[in-house]
Amino acid sequence: MTEKQLQSQIVLDFSQKRPNERGLLWATMNRTLSIRDGQTQLAMGMIPGVSDLIYFKNGTLICIELKEKGKSHDKKHIIKQLNWGKIIEANGGIYCIITSLVEFWQLINNGICIYDIREIEKLLENSKSKVVFV
Repeated sequence: MTEKQLQSQIVLDFSQKRPNERGLLWATMNRTLSIRDGQTQLAMGMIPGVSDLIYFKNGTLICIELKEKGKSHDKKHIIKQLNWGKIIEANGGIYCIITSLVEFWQLINNGICIYDIREIEKLLENSKSKVVFV
């Protein structure tokens, strides 16, 4: 399942199971069409590394980065995302990388995150240029 498919699945499932929380889970569109578009987006407040989904629960931001299970991801890009996650956590939020709908609900319902900051750092230590989430 691609990241886009996973994101769609999560958003649909969330909206069906928690219609009363509409507006508390949202996507960030951090993709640019060109270098010029990227420069414009940065000037307008786009932040490199921001997570794919953000959920606001009881006064806490839960920032959720989605990754395709078993796919190689560029280490430099993961580091950028991790650095943003560290800023979120330093300010009272939660940052987590997830690879499935089950992991999403474990995080939202029980606060369980397999790929938290510490686990991501371990993966980065043990990789050269690519990172794989299993």
